Amino acid sequence: MEDPPQSPNPNNEMGLLAKGMKYAGVATQFAVTLGVFGYIGLSADQKYGSDPWGVLTGILLGMGLGIWSMLKQLEKLDKMK
Repeated sequence: MEDPPQSPNPNNEMGLLAKGMKYAGVATQFAVTLGVFGYIGLSADQKYGSDPWGVLTGILLGMGLGIWSMLKQLEKLDKMK
């Protein structure tokens, strides 16, 4: 006879959709961080007339902080497996 289907253990395994949503959240946070720092740089350019250095600095800072945060979150998600 066949074994009855067993339900997944919610303590050990995340569903596929839940995993996808967590990874999508990481990507969304990266995009928002990049956008916020880019906007701050644009505002600094408009206030001080330093085109394009404020935007470039803001985007680079946003990328650095976003990548650092993304790596920490992905490491945490990988440990949850």
